[in-house]
Amino acid sequence: MIHGMDLAGLGGAPSPLPHPHNPLHREVFIVGVGGPSGSGKSTLAAALALHLKSPVTPISMDDYWIDDHIPNWEVPEALDAVMFASELTRLVEHLKQGQLPQFAQAPRGKVAIARPPREGDGDTAPTTQNGARDPIVIVVEGFLLYHWVEIAQMCTHKIFIKGSEKVCRERRYHRKYPQRDPAAMPVSYFEFYKNVWDHYVRFLPSQKENCGDALEIDGSSVEDDVLTIALTHLATMSDRR
Repeated sequence: MIHGMDLAGLGGAPSPLPHPHNPLHREVFIVGVGGPSGSGKSTLAAALALHLKSPVTPISMDDYWIDDHIPNWEVPEALDAVMFASELTRLVEHLKQGQLPQFAQAPRGKVAIARPPREGDGDTAPTTQNGARDPIVIVVEGFLLYHWVEIAQMCTHKIFIKGSEKVCRERRYHRKYPQRDPAAMPVSYFEFYKNVWDHYVRFLPSQKENCGDALEIDGSSVEDDVLTIALTHLATMSDRR
């Protein structure tokens, strides 16, 4: 549980949203992406933010580790969930009012979140078939994203990427050492990821309980297929709202 939530303002003065995210009082959706380390959360989150024209970069719980010297990075206590929820709440309120914060406050300093305008943003807010303006989308991701019920409930749309320990281990190894062959992975890294995976399994029940309505995607699928499945699901869910 998150208690005593401090709604501290986002770092930096917010600026007016560029089109198509203005005019004021747009609906804001939060798309959550959870799953084990190495499952492809960050890749999917970045692709969703791009395709859904989010005005901000994906908000990652990795930026909310309390400090660099914690003894165990794989437990909920290592993350400042109160600050994460607080900053996400304030970001939503700013975006609803047509303001774009440049930074989010994190335990180890400010994190730049405003993305530069992209070609194709246009000068007119996109509309749905009934003439209503499309919502603004924020994408958040984290390996313990759904551990806290309050944060899970903030996510209007939830995605959970599944993956085997072997696949996730090799992906994370390749991400850190792109020039090395995962087949020659040293025992030390194998043991390191075993600890990561064991903690993921340990906290999986709480996450499952809090995101029972999440779309589950097989992370071992082709990257483009994962994105297509997610976008199709989000379009269907948005039509129901």
